[in-house]
Amino acid sequence: GGEVSGAGVYTEGNTVQLVAFADENYRFSGWYEADTLVSTNSVFEFVANADRSFEAKFIEQCTVTLQLNIENAGVLTGAGTFDKGTEASVQIALNDGFDFTNWTVADAEVSTDLTYEFIVNESITIVANCSAIPSYTISAVSNPASGGTIAGAGTYLENKSVTLTATANSGYSFVNWTENDEVISTDASLTFSATENRSFVAYFEANFIGRRFTFDVCDIITLKHNSAYYGSNDETVPA
Repeated sequence: GGEVSGAGVYTEGNTVQLVAFADENYRFSGWYEADTLVSTNSVFEFVANADRSFEAKFIEQCTVTLQLNIENAGVLTGAGTFDKGTEASVQIALNDGFDFTNWTVADAEVSTDLTYEFIVNESITIVANCSAIPSYTISAVSNPASGGTIAGAGTYLENKSVTLTATANSGYSFVNWTENDEVISTDASLTFSATENRSFVAYFEANFIGRRFTFDVCDIITLKHNSAYYGSNDETVPA
């Protein structure tokens, strides 16, 4: 674990300096006298006034390295250098579009949880295995194009909820949604889960605006107008 210098025979009253040097992959933890910690400094000084015996203790260091099987699948935390025998915890925060599969060490599964806790006994590399979630394109058009607008079309991850909303323009009313020329809904709002690429058509129809004429057998004609927008009015016109 390491080496020490400064031990020897000293005249009473002289200053003694003990120095601890840790080997690679070790760290100095402290000077001990009869199992009692007397200093955590690698350089330990004291005045010689009696025979004394010290032990420099070193702790093996272990490195935990984290890797992703798919770049940009998520953010990993918890990697670092740890004292051998201590507990460590690693985590993954997934990015949109990815699912977590498991943690593996040397291709062997060690956990399927997003957080993996373990005792560090050696330097290891832990791989976070993820998979890409399929995405689907949901498209929708208006028929006629001037009949109205559609909101909600786009790309969705698998099993995400999709809501398409058709809004009629002035002078039009929504009729129905069709897919592959089949009517699937007469509600302006259509909700479903994304499980495949789908294409919809929102049909609109023009609102009827007309006149109704009533003719009486007399010397006048009564012209009556009926309109959803202008109401009903009577006009008397000479025959």
